[in-house]
Amino acid sequence: MSDPIDDLENRLWRVVISQGVNLSGDAELRLRELVRNAAAVMISAEQVGRIHEAQENLRQILAFMKADASRRNLTILDFDSLREALAKLCPIWPFCT
Repeated sequence: MSDPIDDLENRLWRVVISQGVNLSGDAELRLRELVRNAAAVMISAEQVGRIHEAQENLRQILAFMKADASRRNLTILDFDSLREALAKLCPIWPFCT
């Protein structure tokens, strides 16, 4: 039997993959942690039905990261891009709780 948090985390991470982003090591590590925590929040709050909202919110985070990196003439999305995205978008559900 599969772990529901793992399943949800994988569904969310596929959004990251589908965006074709190039992440620095620290940005990927933190983003994976953020996605894992978001999946746990969704399970504990019994909000799995809001998966499409969570996926769209993750797309917003990634779009902001891309814009920030582009503004700084970077080809890789770094931790600073993620930090800026979260500072701008939080309390975006379920990534900022």
